Amino acid sequence: MDRLLVTTALEGTWGQGQPVLFLGEWCRLYSRRDVWSKMDAEVLSHHWNDRKKLKRDHDALKLLYERVLSALRIKLNQVHGVNKSLRYWRIILGPWLITYLPILFDRWEVLRLAFQRQETYKNYEIPVYQGAVIAQDFNEFSEFRQTDYWNYQVFLRILKFQYKQNTEFLTGYPFAPIAEESKSIVTSKGPKTSILKWKLVRPIDSILSYMAKWNTGVFFYQSYFKFTQLFRINLSMHQVPSLFRGVFNKQIKANPDQQLRNVYIDFDPVSDFERFVSIVLMQDIPIAYLEAYQGIVKETERIRLDPKIIVTANAHWGDEMFKIWTAAKIASGVKFVVTDHGGSLPPLFDFFNHDEDIVDHKVTWFSASHPNQVQLPPAKLTGFEIESSRQYCSVIGMEMPRYSYRATAYPVVEQTLQCLENTLLFCNSLKPEVFERLKVKPYPNRGWETEKRFIDRLGKDKVYAEPNYYKVLGYSKLVVCTYADTTFSEAMASGLPTILLHYPEFYEKVPGAGYLIEVLMEANIIFDNPIKAANHVNAVWDRASHWWAEPRVVQARELFFRMACNIRGNSNQAWAKFLRHLNEQVPTEPPKCEKYTQKHAQ
Repeated sequence: MDRLLVTTALEGTWGQGQPVLFLGEWCRLYSRRDVWSKMDAEVLSHHWNDRKKLKRDHDALKLLYERVLSALRIKLNQVHGVNKSLRYWRIILGPWLITYLPILFDRWEVLRLAFQRQETYKNYEIPVYQGAVIAQDFNEFSEFRQTDYWNYQVFLRILKFQYKQNTEFLTGYPFAPIAEESKSIVTSKGPKTSILKWKLVRPIDSILSYMAKWNTGVFFYQSYFKFTQLFRINLSMHQVPSLFRGVFNKQIKANPDQQLRNVYIDFDPVSDFERFVSIVLMQDIPIAYLEAYQGIVKETERIRLDPKIIVTANAHWGDEMFKIWTAAKIASGVKFVVTDHGGSLPPLFDFFNHDEDIVDHKVTWFSASHPNQVQLPPAKLTGFEIESSRQYCSVIGMEMPRYSYRATAYPVVEQTLQCLENTLLFCNSLKPEVFERLKVKPYPNRGWETEKRFIDRLGKDKVYAEPNYYKVLGYSKLVVCTYADTTFSEAMASGLPTILLHYPEFYEKVPGAGYLIEVLMEANIIFDNPIKAANHVNAVWDRASHWWAEPRVVQARELFFRMACNIRGNSNQAWAKFLRHLNEQVPTEPPKCEKYTQKHAQ
């Protein structure tokens, strides 16, 4: 039976009662189940449900990334009349490119499998608004990639490039306004108390920032240190402490220039997919790297800061002005240090080693496994203390984005729902007296609406209304984490009895984590089976603190702190010693940047 091809949750493309093929579970919003549940529909299984294929594709995409980045370096040096290094452009372009390429490949593969299933399709075509999907910067791109309309246009472009002869494009079907249908992601805003606190701190920080302009040692920016800790480390370095909140906050925007964008990027493409990339790449590149680049450079040249070392935790991802300023400073000899903004048991693959390739040192929570890595106490967990009323069995939910955006060793697309079912199986396997004290903290909505699903399956009284994780810990007698990331480290650091539901088929870990996972499983801290985990919680609920203090459990916890979350010892002294040593290695006269010549452009 021929089916209408449906690529997204835009219901205006779903037809008028004919059989459909949904390209993936992302098409079926939970809040719209009353519509799609009545349709004659089939759903395509995601290609990365084959985790071996996921790993192969990751490795191939990493090689493609390097080829494309090298070609973009040449093109952008020509466009901007500069001669910047590969490292310079990797710092600026890397976060976008390591996300953009896997997105294109994923959408390409989904359609390839659909056309293997059926030779021809009909597909509703809705208007494409020129420039509406060109992001100003990485942060705006990150918002776009979660929307149905942006993804619809990606699918449509692939259809017209690769399957034009096999697709009948239908027009004229009335559809709901795009602006309404695209609202499938809830953007959480910071708590009002944080905004109020910043209003009180801002005048002080402005004064300190002005005084700190004369610092010539270490520049901390979005480093995740608490202000008191940052204050002590700066004093030990004989510096004025500051958060520098206002330094990089100017927005430089521009309009797309189609003359610049309608160009081919030649990285010797060897497949239809790579040829597609070579055509659309410059059409999609964020404006910050093309039309607005020169304006951002001029703004960075007005920043009167001359450090020897730059330290950040996450500004090197989405802060375009900081990235361009940092890339220029590094070219003149400044050292660059990136610290994990979170962590626990690291995934086997995720970011194409982006951080390690751009830094002089990557400070990790987990034991170092790369020449550029060094393990230091996590800034985020220094002085981490939780006072708990010890009331609830708190389950910490997980939710990955509805649309896949990287080839990553985490749950992909509908695997989020499989993990959800495992969590619900755990909850429903608890004995009545424990279930009575059960509370679930859902992950912020990333499209799967897991909070609504928990409420429907467990009852509203079983779901925390409190959004703050630390406050949830303060209500907890026992914590159940459902993914091995920062929340697990924070729960362990809190001292509260904690277990982890860990499914190795969805969370491949670095080889160095294998022994630690084995020890934690033997101590009944990690479980790969939700029923066994529930049976353990049932057994220890009345004596959770005594179980947590058993010798083998304490030994396993200490191993975790040594390997994955080094919170022992004096954090300030460890950081100050590391930074002083690094400061001594910086040359007094950094090398000069080579000027652009026509020879370099060729």
